[in-house]
Amino acid sequence: MVRSEQVRRVLLSYRVLLSCRVLLSCCVLGFFPATGCWKSGSDGPPRYRLSGEVSYNGTLVPLGSIRFSPDTSKGNRGPGTESQIVNGRFQTPHLKGTVGGPMVVEIVGTDGIPVMSEGILNSAGKELFSSYRTEVDLPHEDTVHNFQIPAVKELKK
Repeated sequence: MVRSEQVRRVLLSYRVLLSCRVLLSCCVLGFFPATGCWKSGSDGPPRYRLSGEVSYNGTLVPLGSIRFSPDTSKGNRGPGTESQIVNGRFQTPHLKGTVGGPMVVEIVGTDGIPVMSEGILNSAGKELFSSYRTEVDLPHEDTVHNFQIPAVKELKK
């Protein structure tokens, strides 16, 4: 009777070990990605590349950032994205574009000339305008969209 108990424990241990091997094999061979775990960059809604130019008072913005957020008040959902503005141009990162549809856009622009302020170097330079916010309706496809930020006097109207 003792011998049969030992055999049962060995078989149980073998089953546990086999289960662990099967689980590990599934992970390595891609079972989890196929079932939805550990998805690649294709998770979520489709995203579209967006590029364009940003100008302020008729001149390209030397340096800055532009952020796109789905306008939830108009029923748009999904992840937002952000891009750097360099020499007046921006392009959303690969696989991290916009979801299209109504978007809220926030733009920050600087002159790009490094300046010392209170002993700290600000490599972005002086702010050209306060954070500018606008709304756009983007197509559900790769596209180009330019932004023209009016002069400060026009912003106050």
